[in-house]
Amino acid sequence: MTDAAASTSEITSPATSRDRIYRTEAIVLSRFDMGETDRVFTLLTRDRGKIRAVAKGARKPTSKLAPALDYFNRCRMILSRGRDLDVITSVEVLDRRETLGERVNAFSHACHLAEVTGRFVPERQDVPEVYQLLSAALQELDRPGEPWILARWYELALLAVTGYRLDLYRCAGCGNELVAEPNMLGIQSGGVLCPNCWPLDPNGRVMSINVQKILRSIDRNGMGELSRVSIDPALAGEIEATLALYMRSIAERDFSSLKILREIRETAPYFDV
Repeated sequence: MTDAAASTSEITSPATSRDRIYRTEAIVLSRFDMGETDRVFTLLTRDRGKIRAVAKGARKPTSKLAPALDYFNRCRMILSRGRDLDVITSVEVLDRRETLGERVNAFSHACHLAEVTGRFVPERQDVPEVYQLLSAALQELDRPGEPWILARWYELALLAVTGYRLDLYRCAGCGNELVAEPNMLGIQSGGVLCPNCWPLDPNGRVMSINVQKILRSIDRNGMGELSRVSIDPALAGEIEATLALYMRSIAERDFSSLKILREIRETAPYFDV
């Protein structure tokens, strides 16, 4: 090694090492086991988008990281950037979601929020609006209330902030204002079609007037106002299927969490808290 090369190495190595260490806030979306003692987490961070990181030794009984990295906790973390996976070195819990695990319906809906978030947020793309949105939704979900309506509100809000807003007020074909009549959710057009424009999208789904009314109410109101909305279970199923179809057309994959929620409803009331 030349003197110049050695000098450059001495100068750049410490800075490079420091640049690998970073601090962030993150929400735990999901996890899976790796090797004998490690665990890999998918995290939604405040300032670095979605990342995957490993907590080494997290499955050991003596691990100090494991209790803090429970599902949906909001944490302050120190991580080290790795080639494939970042490494979690320190965790401080800011909001713990312990009560979600005690309510099957609420926990299952939280899993759905995490799944759709993971599908619509690219890795390492800064999306602070989504972080704030998910944090607020999980906080509301942690309270007694109806998780179904909150999940639909979150889906519409997530679509809006990630650039896929579903326009419920104007036809995606002709641009005219939609009136109170059955209209169609267009898959190819990516919006709602008036009857005159239905031929543009043969694979669309017809939306009843009531479905459109509820979707508009969810779109216009905040989480607090929605707690007073009462919806018939059959209509709720139609609304859920409509939004699922629209999201699936964008994500190009089904959502396993919705299947689990349907299975839960077969053995429990549709609206249990």
